[in-house]
Amino acid sequence: METNIQTAKSNLPKIVIALVAVAIVLIVLVVMKFSGGETTTPATQTAEATPATATAAATPAAPAAAPAATPEATPAATPAATPAATPAAGSEGDKPASNGTAQAAEAQDAQSSDTLVAQANPAAPAESGGVSVNPLAGTSGPREVTPQEAIEILTEKANEGDAVAMLSLARLYQNGVGTRINHTKSAELFAKAAEAGNAEGQFYLGQAYEIGLGFLVDDAKAWENYQKAAAQNLPEANYRLAMVYAEGTFGEKQDEKKTLEYLKKADESDFPMAAHVLGQIYMEGSFGETRDQDKALEYYLKAANLGNAESMMNVGAIYHQGLGRPIDEVQALKWLNLARASGYPNQDWNTLLTNVTKNMTEEQVKQATEEALAWADEFNSRAQQRTAAPGSGNASPQ
Repeated sequence: METNIQTAKSNLPKIVIALVAVAIVLIVLVVMKFSGGETTTPATQTAEATPATATAAATPAAPAAAPAATPEATPAATPAATPAATPAAGSEGDKPASNGTAQAAEAQDAQSSDTLVAQANPAAPAESGGVSVNPLAGTSGPREVTPQEAIEILTEKANEGDAVAMLSLARLYQNGVGTRINHTKSAELFAKAAEAGNAEGQFYLGQAYEIGLGFLVDDAKAWENYQKAAAQNLPEANYRLAMVYAEGTFGEKQDEKKTLEYLKKADESDFPMAAHVLGQIYMEGSFGETRDQDKALEYYLKAANLGNAESMMNVGAIYHQGLGRPIDEVQALKWLNLARASGYPNQDWNTLLTNVTKNMTEEQVKQATEEALAWADEFNSRAQQRTAAPGSGNASPQ
């Protein structure tokens, strides 16, 4: 059975500023409506979006279009698994990472480090000008240091056998923070962390072998290290194994039961993409599961609350179309605002926004915007607490 599970990471930009901008646009639209003004929708965008389906495209696919007069969404296309997004060489951008594109994946980690923390790749340290290192020798608490100072401190700790320091230092070499990009050194540090039994080191060493960053491509070693990390219940590794069994790579046969098994293991650790894909599975009734819109919304909401932008879009579409529940345009608009502010690249967003807001009152638009802003504040507060916690830049915040 051909499958199509998306592995893009969902990392988020500065959401509060974006939401305020969206709120201003919405208020203007509503004022124009009540004052007799008209807004027009481009002729080429006439279909309402339904919950997005996973594809193997570099960015999440636009939600499957359905005629505006037909509120019921069609089942999402069966996911087809692709390799997990890989560690990055670092570049600017805030769209979900393309499959197998290391640079885009790491760029998102750096871009979102000071706002909505990227859940799909939680192991990446903050790399936006300064690096928080905690604890620092000779100090009573954390302080911000320059990347160059961080390299010196982390090198010393790595030489002492600190696996967490090895991972952080590997990330700096991988992204060229405080030094030139050096994938060979990065891979060597991942290997040392892996040899020390560190699950994240094993996972990132697997990625280095899979895509050839610092080492020659070696599928056997990549698969071996992914399995070691999964044996320690690392959520990223559990998700990666789910993708392997969904697609049938590394010489493994496609196995729907193992795909679901590892997806659910990753979801138990609050891995956002696992919840998102499970939402797709239940929305369409694939992988041997019965179609269940309530379960689909449950998983989409979980992924959305963990920061997955595509799930935010799907939740908005579900509430707008009333799939398995009464239509709720306030909730629809709230989640559409959050999806847009989170950088979800969807050409149908404006069309769906127009359809959602055309019958809303100014008070309803205001309520939806306020709820979105409140959600963003709470999310950012949790992200900052994780960042401030000792070692939070190096371990998965779960």
